Amino acid sequence: MSPDGTRVYANTNPIAVIDAEQGQVSATIPLPFDRPPVAIGLSPDGARAYALGSMFVQSASGFGSWANVIFVVETRTGAVLATIGLTATGVPSDITLTPDGRFAYVALQRPPQSEHGPPTPGHVVIVDTATHQEVASFVDAPEEIAIAPNGAFAYVATDRTTITVIDAVHQVVTGTLSAGFAQSHVAVTPDSAYVYATGSSSSEVAIIHAADQTADAVYIGGFPGAIAIGSVEEPLCPGDCDHRGVVAVDDLVRGVNIVLGNLGVDTCPSLDRNSDGTVLIDDLVTAIDAALDGC
Repeated sequence: MSPDGTRVYANTNPIAVIDAEQGQVSATIPLPFDRPPVAIGLSPDGARAYALGSMFVQSASGFGSWANVIFVVETRTGAVLATIGLTATGVPSDITLTPDGRFAYVALQRPPQSEHGPPTPGHVVIVDTATHQEVASFVDAPEEIAIAPNGAFAYVATDRTTITVIDAVHQVVTGTLSAGFAQSHVAVTPDSAYVYATGSSSSEVAIIHAADQTADAVYIGGFPGAIAIGSVEEPLCPGDCDHRGVVAVDDLVRGVNIVLGNLGVDTCPSLDRNSDGTVLIDDLVTAIDAALDGC
């Protein structure tokens, strides 16, 4: 989904762009290969879509092979701006971008064991979105990747019983978190404090406290698939400077001082109702009404 919540990009080929308000396909984006992408990542500003998949590349000699690729798409025009080649080992599974949009994290699953030759490893690949170059690659068994909203860590669901933890600042593996079962999907809470994981081999959801690495499991029945975590915004009470649920006298005094220029707007952001960086008399009147009548 686009950051502003207006568009949904479905991993079909061509990519279906769905108008979230109208509930219908508003555009399509064709990709230069036959298969649909397995996953799509979006830049934080919604300007770029990164479609992950594989395509068959024919050589000059007549032979060919499958290549793992990312197609970089300009969402405004639907133009494919670039094709990024990836590490050949592993099967494309998931892609997600860091909160600042500087890097794309790609999960290349470990393929099934072939009857001939050694097993092929899976990889986690980190791509610089500016240069389109791989800057790091780790042998792993990734299924899906979630990056903490604060940008500090990336969490990789694996086909083992542990989640791989990557320091997203230094781009190195720092350890693992025990989920107790093989995972297919992973998500992080908006405050980056908890990691949730599910897997088709378990009827539980693993809930892991990221700071102390303690874990709980919640039985939910069935075999859960994907998992997503939403957020709930607290209703805004204009003039409630300290988020106490009421507007008190000290809040109003602070508001008067902001209007007079003695204090900055940042000392009571809830007074700035339209987020324009200023507090006017009518904002203060609204706060007084909230103090008298309640939020």
